[in-house]
Amino acid sequence: MKLIDILKEGDFDDLGLKGLGSELDRDDDQYDPETDKFSMTKQLGKMLDSRGNPNPLDSVETRDGAVVQLTMDQAANLMSLLKRPPVNGTDRQEKEQFQRDISKKDKLMPFLDANDGKTMQQLYIQNYMSDTTKMALGNRGRP
Repeated sequence: MKLIDILKEGDFDDLGLKGLGSELDRDDDQYDPETDKFSMTKQLGKMLDSRGNPNPLDSVETRDGAVVQLTMDQAANLMSLLKRPPVNGTDRQEKEQFQRDISKKDKLMPFLDANDGKTMQQLYIQNYMSDTTKMALGNRGRP
């Protein structure tokens, strides 16, 4: 006689917890693998992580299907704009809009055409930052 013959399926499923934590067993409805595939933050992170490899990654794929080449400096500058901590609720919305926008080639290219990180930062400030966010950053003493 085997153990599987003695135990019925479901005898130990709950482990005596009486359903505690069962709400965690449900799948997250909001997760969309298609959205995750084009996450610019993840793609830039993978690119930056590959710096020491013999064949480092040098491109990202946009939502409109374009494969865009970029340098490690451009990737690092974009990542710093994406990872900058928000200073207020408006800033958080502006950063989310920036993240959505740069996942499309036509919105990403002006940032890649910028000469350096400072120019890229100025372009971000000009296109995405509201006066409220600029004031909040000024009060904190950060650019």
